[in-house]
Amino acid sequence: MSEILRDHYQLKETVVTILARKAEEIDAAKRAIKKQRAYLEDFIRRDPFFQITLEPYDLNDVRAPLIVRQMIESSAPFGVGPMAAVAGAIAG
Repeated sequence: MSEILRDHYQLKETVVTILARKAEEIDAAKRAIKKQRAYLEDFIRRDPFFQITLEPYDLNDVRAPLIVRQMIESSAPFGVGPMAAVAGAIAG
């Protein structure tokens, strides 16, 4: 059985512990986190209200990245803003 590698990684507010069997998998996870954060940060620059609303968000931008759409869809049934779903969206 191969050893499990563990790496603590922080990118701004995102703090994760990555477990993997290969160093390449850890690197891939870090790249994915950077990419998803970039998509999210770019969207927030275009629509800052997305980040601060505490209520379900009405999406009017057809160009919104998948992570944004997932956050909206997963938070709306609970009556909260999309940033409530940010950790799960980044982890997903």
